[in-house]
This record gives sequence, structure tokens and C-alpha cells, in this order.
Amino acid sequence: MNLLLLFCALLFPLVAEAGRGFASDRPGVTDDPHTQADSEYRVEIGAYTLNIERKAGETVRTETFASTALVRGVGSRSEVQIGFDGLSTITTKSESDDTRINKSGGFQLRYKYNLLGNEDGDVAVAVIPIVAHTGEIGDNLWAGGFNVPVTVVLSAHWTLWVMPGWFGVDTAPGLNSTYFVGAALGYEFSESFGAFVQSRTTLDDYSYSHSMQGAGIVYMLTPGTQLDLSLDYSKNGNHEDFRIVSGLTLEF
Repeated sequence: MNLLLLFCALLFPLVAEAGRGFASDRPGVTDDPHTQADSEYRVEIGAYTLNIERKAGETVRTETFASTALVRGVGSRSEVQIGFDGLSTITTKSESDDTRINKSGGFQLRYKYNLLGNEDGDVAVAVIPIVAHTGEIGDNLWAGGFNVPVTVVLSAHWTLWVMPGWFGVDTAPGLNSTYFVGAALGYEFSESFGAFVQSRTTLDDYSYSHSMQGAGIVYMLTPGTQLDLSLDYSKNGNHEDFRIVSGLTLEF
């Protein structure tokens, strides 16, 4: 599940107008189909993420620092992204034992290609293939998948994001697949402040279904600097998840 959370990021542009303005692939469950302008850069930093997972008498607390993505616009319809997972501390508490491990080394390569509405229009669509290394440095644990993000500008203040996708991890003896769909509804209060509600549902090869809902806010500190914060929660049977995500996006 943590792998899925890692690759499902929300792009919530504060300016609701269609076409390319400031945009960040943070902080939630869908991507935006618009791309960075040609030869321009964007840096997205997950300053701090806390994920608490409770199941069957066990609590797993994962703290992640400085997960970072560097984005560069290529041409009029595409962008390339390279992301690094940052540093994670994973603490597991159970009735019989407590463990604590540190983890780093994962990275992702993503290519976003806009199919419709990159420059103007109320509807935009893109496809994003993903290749990732999900283990520690030196591990041979590879993964890949794709997202198909769609946005619809409903009015001057409301925007809808929807994104289906698939993600697979190469694990012995075969490929472990996860299918997902995310949706978010955002409202722009002003040119510098917006908020959203979101939901995602996943289904794996073993027909295990998981749903999570949440909300968040974004604040434009300057025309090229965005701060974000989101909270997510889910309860599926005896499995409970809680997540806090905070970060920063810089465009230049």
C-alpha cells in the first residue's frame, strides 16, 4: 500500500484557469494533465509525511523526510520527472516486539504527455508512464505502471480531477499488480488559497479493496512558491490508516 501512496500524487493548481500556469504534483491522489512549460523547471519537496497503519494488533509508523521530485518541461505537450523517495524511519509496534528501521534509495522516472487541453479549454487529459526502483540502493526491486489523469474545470472556482491507473511490482514469483482510481474536488477561495476533498480506491491481484478519503489546503506564498498540507484517513475492516502530508513546491 505504501508503494501506491508513493506514486499517486495530486496536482492542485491554485489558479483555476485552464492551461499552464503554476502547477504542483502535490499533495494528494491525482495528477494534473497539464505540463510544465518548455525548458522550465519545478522542484517538489515532501518536507514531512507521517503514515500510521494499524492492523491485527500491530501499529506501523512511517515518517518520511525530504522526498523530492525534479520536473522539466519538454516541448509544448510533455515533461519529464525524476523523483527520490527521501529518508524514511519505520517503527513497528506489536504485543510481542518493537522494531525500528531506516530506509532510503528508491527513485521514480515519469514522463507526462498531454493528449488534450494543455493550452486552453475546460477539459484536459494526459498519460503518464512510470518506471521505479522501490527498494534500497543495491536491491533489484523494480516496478512500473501508468496514470491517466483528467481534469474538468466546472466553474471559476470549482475543478474536478479524476485519475485511473495501474502499478505493478516485480516480485518473485511474478508481477504484483494494483489497480486504482483517485478523484478530487477543489475549490479556489482566492488566487493564493485553495482547498480540496479527495478519495481513492485500490484493488490488487488478490481482490483486496482499500479506500481512503481526505482533505487538504494549498497556499501560494509567492507566484512561484506553493505550500501544501493534506490529511487522509481510511478504515477497512480491522485495517486503519492515517496520513499527514506537508510540502513545498518551487517553480523557476
